[in-house]
Amino acid sequence: MVASLCILADWELLGAHGVRTYERDYFFFLCIGMLVYASFSVKPCRTTDILNRDQTEEWKGWMQVRF
Repeated sequence: MVASLCILADWELLGAHGVRTYERDYFFFLCIGMLVYASFSVKPCRTTDILNRDQTEEWKGWMQVRF
């Protein structure tokens, strides 16, 4: 099902393909902005165990933002 949706979305008959551009400065600006935001959103955790609940929830949120 997912593969067929990807093929359908990439099908050229549905619409013209756009031109891909890469702007290095804009990319670095966004990365630095996310790092600044992340540094202000740090909060202390309740325990110091490795991979405790707070840390795994934090990683889960950042993975959702990343992907």
